[in-house]
Amino acid sequence: ERTIIASGHSKGFAMTGWRLGWAVLPTAEEAQTFKRQVIQTTSCVPPFTQEAGRVALESPESYAAIAAMVAEFQRRRDWVVPALNEIPGVTCRTPQGAFYVFPNIRGACERLGVLAAYDALHEDAKRRTSPSRLFQLFALYHHGVAVLHRESFGARGAEGEHYVRLSIATSIDTLREGVARLAAAADDREGFARFLTAPESGR
Repeated sequence: ERTIIASGHSKGFAMTGWRLGWAVLPTAEEAQTFKRQVIQTTSCVPPFTQEAGRVALESPESYAAIAAMVAEFQRRRDWVVPALNEIPGVTCRTPQGAFYVFPNIRGACERLGVLAAYDALHEDAKRRTSPSRLFQLFALYHHGVAVLHRESFGARGAEGEHYVRLSIATSIDTLREGVARLAAAADDREGFARFLTAPESGR
């Protein structure tokens, strides 16, 4: 009686960006109150999106489509994790679900001088950035590959953790290119030194 189950279509049906979700509440009265609150505080879901979600839930064709989607994400995951682990200074565990991987870049940060550069910052600058954020910006601006830094998922408990998040919701060819660029970034100590003096360094 104290449980609300909430989820969405983004991952279950590859409807990322549609912003279509659902919730199951203990009673019909609570569900009605929740419905009114969501409509007033968030937004109304467009009718065509609701209809797409209904079809996704009810169509017998969804089972085969979901199975194919899951198999494709597994294929990408099974390629990208070993490829990331081949980059010196990067380690990545195999996730059990979703379409992200979270490589640990601590070794790469040490090799590039990211940790030393961070330690040399003034305290106010340290509060605005982190080693993983410095690496993220360097990889983006100097090697053209986009990842998210650890603090994007909450700063609490992130101290001393050096992770980035890489989405695998793209083609295998794009992933190959992205991992190659990450490998190049992780080996570009001179480039990182130049990055530290650039406006986009975020320091």
